[in-house]
Amino acid sequence: MPSKSKILELFEQVEMNKKITPPYRKLLRNFITRKEQYTKQLNEEQRKGLEEILSISGSLDEQEMREYFSEGFKMATRLMTEALSK
Repeated sequence: MPSKSKILELFEQVEMNKKITPPYRKLLRNFITRKEQYTKQLNEEQRKGLEEILSISGSLDEQEMREYFSEGFKMATRLMTEALSK
């Protein structure tokens, strides 16, 4: 079994300890309210389809965050290495 990269381990620690900011909380409330309002207009099949799409979207967002975190960490490391080598 391949070991998890240290960068991804760090990402998971950051994710577990992150704080929810007021702007994020506001957007989340708005999203939940709008989703609930919209879902009420759908039949059961449409609701299941929407939930599937939202699940895929959530997975995409999570993968994107992992990749951005990893690339940002690598870039910061390269910049620090370059700065300290001069």
